[in-house]
Amino acid sequence: MKNILTTKQVSFVFAFSLLNIFITVFVLKISSYAQSVYSSDWAFYLENRSNKAANSWSDVVGLSDLAILSSGKGVIVALIDSGVDTNNPIFASALWQNKSELLNDKTLNEISDENFNGIDNDGVDNDSNGYIDDIHGWNFGDNSNSITDQNGHGTNVAGIVLKSVPDAELMIIKINSGKSTTFYTDAVVNAIYYAVKNGADIINMSLSLANDSNDVKTAILYAIKNEVIVVSAAGNSPYSISFPGTMEEVVTVGATNPEGTSILWNSPIGDSIDITAPGKSVETIGIGGETVFVTGTSFSTPVVSGAVAALLGMNPNLKLTTIENLIFSSAKDLGDNGRDDEFGWGVLSGSGIKRLAAPSIIAKKNLTKVELSCYLPPTDYYTDVYIALIKSSLLDEYKMNRYKGNADTLQYSLNNKTYESIWWLNSYGLWMGDSVNGVVSIASLNLYNKGLSVLLFSDLGKGIWKNFSTSGFESGSYNIGIAVMGNSKLLAPIFWSQSILF
Repeated sequence: MKNILTTKQVSFVFAFSLLNIFITVFVLKISSYAQSVYSSDWAFYLENRSNKAANSWSDVVGLSDLAILSSGKGVIVALIDSGVDTNNPIFASALWQNKSELLNDKTLNEISDENFNGIDNDGVDNDSNGYIDDIHGWNFGDNSNSITDQNGHGTNVAGIVLKSVPDAELMIIKINSGKSTTFYTDAVVNAIYYAVKNGADIINMSLSLANDSNDVKTAILYAIKNEVIVVSAAGNSPYSISFPGTMEEVVTVGATNPEGTSILWNSPIGDSIDITAPGKSVETIGIGGETVFVTGTSFSTPVVSGAVAALLGMNPNLKLTTIENLIFSSAKDLGDNGRDDEFGWGVLSGSGIKRLAAPSIIAKKNLTKVELSCYLPPTDYYTDVYIALIKSSLLDEYKMNRYKGNADTLQYSLNNKTYESIWWLNSYGLWMGDSVNGVVSIASLNLYNKGLSVLLFSDLGKGIWKNFSTSGFESGSYNIGIAVMGNSKLLAPIFWSQSILF
């Protein structure tokens, strides 16, 4: 691990409600200059629940649409923050497990069956990474494996992530000591390296540093080089974006009002802003399990991290550039057209992300002719494309009765190599019946970085294939489904068209 020379102290991006001010706590003399350190009483950003109706941030960003992509299962989100409430079973069950630390005296099955409190600390650095019993993360503030949150900030952030992706794994990396609201730069640096080396997919940094740090920059660039996406708060000063949000390599998040229609007054403005999300009166979980409402870019940031986790849970092959393209280009554009310094590319949109991250197919019928076109999302993987046609009545039957426990009849057919009552479009533009060749794909291609719109058939005979024959079908209502798969696994949700009459 790289030796860190700096001893600068910095502070969390605190979220404020009514007062919304920075309070200078002390001035610390380092070398030949003095650095102001800013902090706040936590009560300033925790709002009175009795005066606050339920927040609609989940509706504004479209969590129901993100849930269609994935629940975040298998995605490791590193939270560089103040720890988490380990006594709350919601968090305890979501904690990442460093199985390398446990394999010395337990099998994988034994580890996965144990709950948080049941794992013993043997006092040995079993994985030889320099941290003894770092089972769920590490505390760089106290140099221990105790990740318990004593001031609430990290718990609030964790609650927002799990609201978005309930099956994600939380790697907790605490950087402050005890209840302190400040921390040292070297703790941040070591936290980033720890997250990358231990398999984090996403690093959430709901924090700010009073000054730029070359060591932090180097650590973040190391994360980016290893395809770990870093999501950073922009800060809570309306006049300037805080470091590391000023780095081009990170995803910098600003904050809007609860409705996602206007920028929060203390959300900074500048050319480093990439995207915004609700950051006012965000409903989440506090220490002890109570519902709290919090304000600031600290809490719009994990909203974006949750969306990234939903994408990676859907398709772990997605590269950083693809994820950024999906999130930025699908955002709800507010302010000036295109990117602007207030909203960045816009407000995070779950429905927009789903539209660009999942395939779709459109079938239009004009008298006896059909126009068929599809959209293929970026997958960053060699991809097989399947298009299937089924009678609408059978689709409903299969979903409701035939294949209970399977989310979709097309997925069932693909996974089990069955093709009962399904017609498959092959690479020659011909529909293969259920008694011919079974499951066939229309194409195998590498869908890298950008989506692809394809015209398959049209009334004018244009498209990949000139004919769309339905001569072998019984008359009736049909649905067309499209799936993209790689290595026999779905890379995006299956899409079914509206029913069309033949």
